[in-house]
Amino acid sequence: MRTFELLLLLACAAFSIRLAGGRAGGWAHGMQVVLALALFAQLLLEGWRWQILPTYAAAFIVTLTPAFLSQSAFALLCSAAVSFSLLGASIAACLVFPFVAPRTPDGPFGVGTSAIPVTVTHSASEPAELQAQPRVQLWYPTQHSNYWHRFRASLQTRVASGLRATATAPAGTDEPPAQQGPKFPVIVYFDGWPEDKTQNINLILELVSRGFAVASITWNGIDRPLVDHSSDTAVRQSVALDDQRARSHARDGSATLDALANLDSQPQGRYARRLDTQHASALGFSFGGAVAAQMALDEPRVRSAINLDGRHFAQALQSGVSKPYLFICEQLIFPSDADVTSPDPPTRYEAQLDRIDYSQLDKNQAANGGMRVTLPGVAHMNFTDVPLRSPLKRFSFGGELDARRAQDIIRTYVIEFFTRYGRPGAPPPLDTGWPVFPEAHIRIWPIPH
Repeated sequence: MRTFELLLLLACAAFSIRLAGGRAGGWAHGMQVVLALALFAQLLLEGWRWQILPTYAAAFIVTLTPAFLSQSAFALLCSAAVSFSLLGASIAACLVFPFVAPRTPDGPFGVGTSAIPVTVTHSASEPAELQAQPRVQLWYPTQHSNYWHRFRASLQTRVASGLRATATAPAGTDEPPAQQGPKFPVIVYFDGWPEDKTQNINLILELVSRGFAVASITWNGIDRPLVDHSSDTAVRQSVALDDQRARSHARDGSATLDALANLDSQPQGRYARRLDTQHASALGFSFGGAVAAQMALDEPRVRSAINLDGRHFAQALQSGVSKPYLFICEQLIFPSDADVTSPDPPTRYEAQLDRIDYSQLDKNQAANGGMRVTLPGVAHMNFTDVPLRSPLKRFSFGGELDARRAQDIIRTYVIEFFTRYGRPGAPPPLDTGWPVFPEAHIRIWPIPH
């Protein structure tokens, strides 16, 4: 629960206790002013969220009660009881679904964000699902905010930590970028299927706070599954379309770099001489990891890539990535013969595809060099912010490893990798020392000379 949410809730609780004590008096007018100010401050400074809707309802009930029910002590008591019930519902929602917003990043920069128009010309022969234009959100470093903003963020962090919520770390819209230091190396981020939202805000803000600019790309969502398990033919057709989609979206990533390079070259523009697209990197989760790998293969400006627990498609599956490449994944269990021949179509087809992907991954990383970090005890969604929304496994979709611990480990390796291989300069060998966690297994294949 955030700072002003907690203040609003406490004010509602205090005035509900006063109502429960009997007849409303002249103090009620002061109560209405205090609640109105608390509600206004919370909405203005923190914004609304669904977990606090019952508290908003309680505030309205407590505010209106003296005007309509002040002559009945029983009615006042009932109003107070309803208010307490609504406040309890808000507290329960915040505990079960505590995700509020990304936590405050640790780097020296603030974070700004802007929507960037990118138009891609598609071939008329491409499938309809590939005709959608990319939506690009640029996240970039800014000067750190003033003392009051830093104090408020710190206070929110302390309160949120005690109530199992994450602290608010807003990105300023269209703020001027930081001007000190070298240009910001650009990272192009792709999310998982169906690629219609960004689910790694925590990681993006952490990278930006450390001097990177991140362009997150989404598209209109599509209804079809990643793999159609209805028949052998359907599987082949859907995989072929996925191959085409990975290549197409990698080209959209290149178009995004073109657009950012154009912004960087405008002498009087907001981003003039601040975006380094010649030392770019690619990052993706799930299917977005496949797109990131494909973009690294196709785009010479991309110097390194990270795949967060994603399968590989197109040329990235066949030949791998011949650049510094980090694959972070859950425990990979090679499918058994029983899985490959299972009478259950999803089990059978997924096992067949996993066999191909795992075999090619080993072969490609051995041939090209690369790094793999395996995290036993995590689930696929641990590579996003989603498990932070609830401590209950049923609602978090996370694995056995604590969601915050898993995210800390993943974030550490991503930041360290891009710090080494996503900036200008001669990169160190892959087998140079890496952070060590007891939960993480690291395997490195040296890059051939």
